[in-house]
Amino acid sequence: MILRAVNFGEFEALERLCKALWHETYDALIGEAQVCYMLEKFQSKQAFYKQMKEENYRYFFIVRENDVAGYVALKLEEKRLFLSKLYLKKEYRGTGLVKDVLQEIFEAARHFGYKEVYLTVNKHNARAVAAYKKYGFCLEDCAVSDIGGGYVMDDYIYKHSV
Repeated sequence: MILRAVNFGEFEALERLCKALWHETYDALIGEAQVCYMLEKFQSKQAFYKQMKEENYRYFFIVRENDVAGYVALKLEEKRLFLSKLYLKKEYRGTGLVKDVLQEIFEAARHFGYKEVYLTVNKHNARAVAAYKKYGFCLEDCAVSDIGGGYVMDDYIYKHSV
């Protein structure tokens, strides 16, 4: 098992990890102000609690040799599984870990009766787009979503049959 469920007592550690990974990933793409806004709105202790208690999200640490290498967020939806987040620390990128994580997610999706996993990815996040394509995700659509605060998310939507 690469994915270890995050429990409610680990939200502070998850929040610290999110901050580090998001600033590294997005400051140059969307600006630090939007990153800070999105972290507070979507990746804070309060947001994790609400998402897990009310919105059917599950968070997991990605663990490699007893080190937290990143994290994943999944949302259990009616017809398909939403891969909401998948972030790795820089030193784990390009090691094949994403492939292993995705295999574990696909197995879980099949276990829960899903036939498809989908995700959204920032259109300008070329590294992530390339990785998802490499692992068999197909472009389904594009979406621009107003997230408040004068900000939008400009994403591709990719899907993968399981």
